[in-house]
Amino acid sequence: MRKATRSFPCLPSRTRVSDPMRRACRQLRWVLAIGLLVASGLVAGAAPSSQDGATAAADSIDLADTIKLTDFPRFSEILSKLDANDASIADNSRWKLRYLLGWRAVYLGNFEGARVILDDVADNAPNNLLRFRALATLVNLLGEGHRYQLAFVRLSQLQDMMPSIRDANARFQGLGEASQLLSAAGQYDQAEAYARLMIDEPPPGQSICK
Repeated sequence: MRKATRSFPCLPSRTRVSDPMRRACRQLRWVLAIGLLVASGLVAGAAPSSQDGATAAADSIDLADTIKLTDFPRFSEILSKLDANDASIADNSRWKLRYLLGWRAVYLGNFEGARVILDDVADNAPNNLLRFRALATLVNLLGEGHRYQLAFVRLSQLQDMMPSIRDANARFQGLGEASQLLSAAGQYDQAEAYARLMIDEPPPGQSICK
């Protein structure tokens, strides 16, 4: 019986293949396979995951919050590059970004626009600290605009939340805005009491005179 002729996928099935040719084809398959793996790895590495994007956005928002008083142009530039409606950003970070947009609007003199944003954060943010910060900024905004009735409504909400707020910087902000509004309204005893708390409990690196 005649020995069956081996076929090889690289060549027509009835073609006899020498050993060197077989080895060359085998090496070629390995090279192609490795190339495909490397290429797929490069593509995967080149495309950042949504989690990486969310982390980068959260870091940018935190940085903007830190520098808003010391480097407003950079703060504003960071905010302009972020989208408060971006679903890839974590919920708390999106609310923080929204608060900072309201804060920036106050700084730029867009008081009505600021109030719309800050009202939303104060009433709807899931984070009590952000709600408290929005309330403090609203007390300042409404008091400076001589809208005292609305300012005192927000001040009452701020005072209700005050005992639960442990963040030193937020408490300092809230105490300052409360003291200023009460002083403007002639309630000097309560205004002085809040001012004394600011003196006694300043955040690290801050004082009532700063």
